[in-house]
Amino acid sequence: MPARPQRHHTVATASGVGLMALIALLAFAVDAAVPAISGIIVAIVIGIAIRNTLSIPPTLQGVLAAASKRGLQIGIILLGTGLSVTAVLETGGQAFVAIALSVLTTLAIVAALAHRFGIPRNLAILIAAGTAICGATAIMALAPLVRARATEVAFAIAVITLFGTAAIAVYPLIGHALAMTEHAFGTWAGMAIHETAQVIAAAFQYGDEAGETGTIVKLTRTTLLVPLAIALAAVAARDERRRTVDDATGTAQRSVWRTFPWFVVGFVIAALVNSLGWLPSAATEHLPTAAKALITFAMAGVGLSTDLRDARRIGPAPMAVGLIGAAVMAAVSFALLRWAT
Repeated sequence: MPARPQRHHTVATASGVGLMALIALLAFAVDAAVPAISGIIVAIVIGIAIRNTLSIPPTLQGVLAAASKRGLQIGIILLGTGLSVTAVLETGGQAFVAIALSVLTTLAIVAALAHRFGIPRNLAILIAAGTAICGATAIMALAPLVRARATEVAFAIAVITLFGTAAIAVYPLIGHALAMTEHAFGTWAGMAIHETAQVIAAAFQYGDEAGETGTIVKLTRTTLLVPLAIALAAVAARDERRRTVDDATGTAQRSVWRTFPWFVVGFVIAALVNSLGWLPSAATEHLPTAAKALITFAMAGVGLSTDLRDARRIGPAPMAVGLIGAAVMAAVSFALLRWAT
């Protein structure tokens, strides 16, 4: 009997990965035929079209999410092979103060807005953290600390996904309208857009330099998840007298340990290996191309996981807060851009 569920899982995995690979190949073909159109955005658009016109079984949805996550992580690590560790540390370090200021400002404004709109405290915290730091990763890391319900987690992720996906199309249009340099645009995208996948999709549309800069800045911003989790643990310990500080801190450590994007470390190590000249020339030539292929594959999964009907399920208040929060993050990050570049 156990063989049948295993066979079903294998079939679902093969089907999901195969569908994502097919979309990625089609996106590459469009990119080759029309170089002005990014293959990354093509993969997302095709995925969204399929998800919102066809019925995708829940088992397949889980496969798509997992494959997209792993493909993106490996792709980001391979991106590091085309960079020097000096450039990574300089870019991230230069932008850190501006990143921290934009994150703190957005957290405060979104929290105040949520209170004014009457949104429950836990949902407000998750939307604020997802907007300001790193999307679904922040939401999943912090949900256990505030004891968020499953519906609150689902709503927060849906809000972040909808507005982050919109940013993939909107940000490059604004960048071109303002004649932003690739470095400036990549920094802005990395500081302001919610998810790592969304940052990469928007920035690489603008150019390779923008994509690399956006990735570095976004990964630097993601590290702020750790102090936020510790702060929430302290608040939880104060508010819930039944729990001790040690217990709350332990929960924070376990939560962050499970969800912290460790591929950030892999990205830096890959850049270090490249800087030391330990990679053969053939590898340095082809690995960045492989990275883009994996990222395009991952973006197909992002599109296939984007259900536009979520906007109707969430309700107006969380949607309004999410929209205003995204606009605040964009504006504050743009205002601080001169200190980050």
